[in-house]
Amino acid sequence: MRTTILLTCVLVTLGACTRGVDADAVSTTAAAPATTATTQPAITQDTDTENGFSCDASPYFPAAIPERAQVAQPDPSEAPFDPFPSIAGTSIRFLVDAGGNPVLAVIRGSLPPEPWAEDPEVIDILDGVPAALGPLSDGVWAVGWVLSETDPCDRYTLMLYPPTGPDEARQVAESL
Repeated sequence: MRTTILLTCVLVTLGACTRGVDADAVSTTAAAPATTATTQPAITQDTDTENGFSCDASPYFPAAIPERAQVAQPDPSEAPFDPFPSIAGTSIRFLVDAGGNPVLAVIRGSLPPEPWAEDPEVIDILDGVPAALGPLSDGVWAVGWVLSETDPCDRYTLMLYPPTGPDEARQVAESL
């Protein structure tokens, strides 16, 4: 019953962010397969508690990461632009490619920062936690999940940046 309630909460929360678009407008670029690696993410944390909370780094990070992620990660002060740093209280673990472009990010303290480009698919992660997987804008794919409705730090997002697609996003998400 608790799983049903949690799934309902996730779908209601994520459903509020859905909207339809023309199927031709959605990127379907295939990406290189994810691989298991020992790449360590850079971490940023927003200590501005404007919203009354400040989340520690996510305890979850995928074991399968895209091959394009480089092993040496930048200093967090050199983090690439992303909509999440503007959300007070969030914590971000991210990986970049050799050119400094974002590859993936795990955000604690927020669901995706924009509406889904099309209806998200519900997948299971973390041994049975329901999550929404779908495209955002500009070829970015996201997975969002909620562990508790009462704690803002129990809202998570996994962002995968282009080139990526649904298969890579699912593979990375399921390796959390």
